[in-house]
Amino acid sequence: MSAGSAPVALVVDQGTTSVKVALVDGRGRVRARSRTPTPSRRGPAGGVTGSPEQWWRSVRAAIAGLGDLTPVRVVAVTSFMHTLVPVLADGGSGTVLLPGDRRGVPREAEFDAGSPGGRAALARLAAWAELGEGRLRAAVPVKDYLRYRLTGLLGTDPYDAGGAGLQSPAAAALLARLGAQPVPLLAPDAVAGTVTVKAARETGLRAGTPVVTGSGDWLVVCLGAQAAFPGRGVLYAGTSAAYGGFADAAALAELRDVACLAVAVGSGAVLEWAAGVFGGPPGEVTDLLEQAAAAPPDAHGVRFVPRALRAAGSREAVVGQGDLKGLSLAANRADVARAVMDGVAVWVGDSVGRILTRRPVDEVLLCGGGAADARFAGLLADALGRPLTVAADTDLGLVGLARLGFAGLGEAIDHDPSAGATVVEPDPVRHAVYVELREELAGS
Repeated sequence: MSAGSAPVALVVDQGTTSVKVALVDGRGRVRARSRTPTPSRRGPAGGVTGSPEQWWRSVRAAIAGLGDLTPVRVVAVTSFMHTLVPVLADGGSGTVLLPGDRRGVPREAEFDAGSPGGRAALARLAAWAELGEGRLRAAVPVKDYLRYRLTGLLGTDPYDAGGAGLQSPAAAALLARLGAQPVPLLAPDAVAGTVTVKAARETGLRAGTPVVTGSGDWLVVCLGAQAAFPGRGVLYAGTSAAYGGFADAAALAELRDVACLAVAVGSGAVLEWAAGVFGGPPGEVTDLLEQAAAAPPDAHGVRFVPRALRAAGSREAVVGQGDLKGLSLAANRADVARAVMDGVAVWVGDSVGRILTRRPVDEVLLCGGGAADARFAGLLADALGRPLTVAADTDLGLVGLARLGFAGLGEAIDHDPSAGATVVEPDPVRHAVYVELREELAGS
């Protein structure tokens, strides 16, 4: 698929299960997009790992699916956060212990990193060191490793570094103990290097193409959504559900003070798992929704209780976990599907609803893969008991990345994330049901 002749930014979004790449023009329109799977591996002792080399191969394959790259003027990269890639002294990379890998949990108390995600990231890096894969040169967030493969230069931005705990004294002590050096901090929209000759051969991009620093996925989602309090908050429904935004309009303009105020870690991954077991093909949540629609409202007494609703301590220990209760001979696949959908809706609604009560906003903009299905958007609106504005193009992170890319060239994108959006109203009866269900699940 060709992007045409208009100048575009090539944007790369590395997720936990796939990498998305797209060509986005100066009006925020996605002219071409491609996706390649990047499955994680599960092993003994609660291991959940990823391969940086596989990520790079998948990025190259996804870029090959875009077609004509001639219009590309700049590249920007983002990725999932709270994860560190070991860059080895010999130029290679170590195995990445992903969120949900429990080998770092016993060590989390050693690291005061300012946030649960940063503490977990440092604990997993310490656990990686025990694998003995090689001498560490540096540890960088995932998107910075991919940019390193494009430019040959190491660095990160303050937001992603903070999310991985890298700006804490605990990180400095850990890196020093492992013989690693800190990397430079760069602005998200600064040009951090250019595509090397080697990377050009591997990707088809033009050597010398500018590559901006980029940032963690949450900042680029908030940027793409233009989410600034108190006017607008953004609810992202992806592998995890998250809610937040920039502190105010000035913070949005200056790319500072962006907050993720609520997160249901692994909520979307639970739905994808359930879709494969109780719906249709793995990952097809649409089939799970169809199964759930066939069940009665009480799902014949079946309940799915996300452990995060009542867990304390490390969130790594409960990622993607829950309990099915109330199974009986009267229950079928549709009942289980409904129980999982309702349990996840309550989980997200509880996490986000608490924040909205304390910090109200004029509008909640819903985006991410979960926003693409009106039925799931309706479930979330019912669980929250308030209207949700669903973006016309739900992949606003790609637009946020393009904003960073064009800003690195001194240009601005003309894009309104609410243009063409639809508003999903909550059903008061269903909201009352969810309020009761939340009390029931929390006490389970």
